[in-house]
Amino acid sequence: MPHAKCFICNKTAYNLDSLKALDMTYHKLCFKCTSQLPISRLVSLVDNTFLVARISGSICGITLNLKNYVTHDGAIYCRAHAYAATQPTPSSLDQ
Repeated sequence: MPHAKCFICNKTAYNLDSLKALDMTYHKLCFKCTSQLPISRLVSLVDNTFLVARISGSICGITLNLKNYVTHDGAIYCRAHAYAATQPTPSSLDQ
């Protein structure tokens, strides 16, 4: 019986190294947050103050598992980005 292919990398996914979510098979290391939303990070400045830096265009990429992933519109997210993905964008608020 042939083994399933990983939905992300299309390589053979053996049972011990894979998981099933959304009726698809993934390697455990391929199952990552796909968010491309801006990531906010606290950046420490020299005088011990903090600045929130928004890094746009970055992919989150945190490795997920069956206990901590969330889906929205068929995409896989970590909990923080799933919440952000469900919020209206500024351009959709203008309409």
